[in-house]
Amino acid sequence: MSDHEAYSDNDNETLDHDNDHDDSLDHNDNESFSSNGSDASDLSSHSHASDLSDDDFNTSAFIDPYNEALLPDYACRYCGIHDPASVAKCVETDKWFCNAPCAGGGGSHLVNHLVRSRSHQVQLHPESPLGDTILECYNCGNKNAFVLGFVPSASTSVVVLLCRVCVETVPELKDMDWELGQWHPLVQDRKFLPWLIKVPTEKQLLLARDLTQVQINKLEELWKTEPEACFADLDRPDVVDEEELAPALLRYEDGYHYQNVLAPLVKMEADYDRQMKESLSATSISVRWEKSLAGKNIATFSFGSRYSADQSKIMVGDELRLKLGEGAKFYHGKEWEGTGYVKSIHQLQY
Repeated sequence: MSDHEAYSDNDNETLDHDNDHDDSLDHNDNESFSSNGSDASDLSSHSHASDLSDDDFNTSAFIDPYNEALLPDYACRYCGIHDPASVAKCVETDKWFCNAPCAGGGGSHLVNHLVRSRSHQVQLHPESPLGDTILECYNCGNKNAFVLGFVPSASTSVVVLLCRVCVETVPELKDMDWELGQWHPLVQDRKFLPWLIKVPTEKQLLLARDLTQVQINKLEELWKTEPEACFADLDRPDVVDEEELAPALLRYEDGYHYQNVLAPLVKMEADYDRQMKESLSATSISVRWEKSLAGKNIATFSFGSRYSADQSKIMVGDELRLKLGEGAKFYHGKEWEGTGYVKSIHQLQY
């Protein structure tokens, strides 16, 4: 466990989940509604850059998508596309992605990342037609992009963003000037509507970085331990390709064959479990101390997000560490940390 983790020794551990589940999306009152809706033209798969004319490469706007040092901060972390109208930021991970489809006909780069990282908040680019707004529900403030949709006004050419829950359960909205029967989700066919986040043109896709779904999956796995890793890091020798591991078999030739197949798989699973548990840390937590009947110190506190216990597989009996933060060390004039074992876990209901 890293020194910055506020792992706790809590014998009575109470898991508290940040209000992660309160999803909301934001709307711009003055957004103009473009009626092309979810119809996005089919894009051909990535072609080789050699299909482009010399004029495409002589333009001063061209930036080599493989040279990530020259790309702007808002370039798609998958392919390098950096058109402000085609990219948006994942608020939770602070990474930018475009609305281009993944290789093999999957969802868009942005939707793929949101799903893989269990995120749901999206912020548009400041230079996009709608500004740098964070998408949220006009009525309740829900920022979950996957439950947000838009409804047009009955008398004007503007739209408002509303979540599915408000449309179905808030009767007051029916008295307003909104066509609730024409509510449509912002994410359709696993990509955002093109009037909200533009789908990159075929020319932009030809100039973009060419990558496969396997490389995308490897990037997502690498970001779990190295959030600032880039596309070039996939070539590092320490980045293991899961496809290179031999699958488990029903029959083995001998004991050596069994060991050679199972040992890497067991190690990979153990490394993953260790990373998940060590990444489970929280700062600025409030601890309540009590004495057990046996005279032992018991620390009770709220810890982690709504997915923490499931992802980390934390169990009763696991060892945790509790330590003073920088501010508390200054206040008490000394460092302190203690280790203990989980006595009980109380899952909060949402």
